[in-house]
Amino acid sequence: MLEVGCGDGLIINKVTAPDTMAVDISVEGLKTVNGPSLQCSVTELPFGDGRYELVIASELLEHLPDEEYRQALSEIARVARRFILVTVPNKENLTVNLTRCPSCGKQYHRAWHIRSFRPEDMERLFEGFAVVECKAIGPVEQTRTRLEAWLRRTLDWGPPPPWPTTCPYCGTAQAKPGDQADRTDVGVGGISDSRPARSAMRYFRGRKRPWLAGLFKKKSSRGGE
Repeated sequence: MLEVGCGDGLIINKVTAPDTMAVDISVEGLKTVNGPSLQCSVTELPFGDGRYELVIASELLEHLPDEEYRQALSEIARVARRFILVTVPNKENLTVNLTRCPSCGKQYHRAWHIRSFRPEDMERLFEGFAVVECKAIGPVEQTRTRLEAWLRRTLDWGPPPPWPTTCPYCGTAQAKPGDQADRTDVGVGGISDSRPARSAMRYFRGRKRPWLAGLFKKKSSRGGE
């Protein structure tokens, strides 16, 4: 099994397969990986075609710019012999998770996501692979809508949930958990955390599972699965 974008090894460290490999672009993340690991980019995997029975990409694809995204999909499919397992955010509304850096003034997604996925987007994700199963996973959570984001900006209704974030442009750390300085929505001014505001927000939220998990299997040479 190969895990691309393994981070600190949260997944790969629990795998007991006899032949594993973890790759990530971050040297710091790889320091906590227990098994074999390699620093490299998912856009240039130094492995032969079909080297691994299973390739896992968890919470990686949503971060990649267009060119890197296409290259990553191609490389993952190339080194996977039979299966690919992917997790991505489920129908994330990127707009409501934007923030603005107080230092450089640039706008960005708090978790650095630049693309969103729907179940139908998974159907043709990897050339030569068919979807075996795709399902929403994780605990059901409340989700903020564009209407709520607009109301927060316009009416200044309450602070967003605390979430530390670092600007990808200048490296400024915006907030620690619980700090009022952590502004979720672009353009929010002063903060008013009144009970009516909090209650009103509940009417503008949906509910869904936060992640999509897709299992893909390589098609046969005759076009079947």
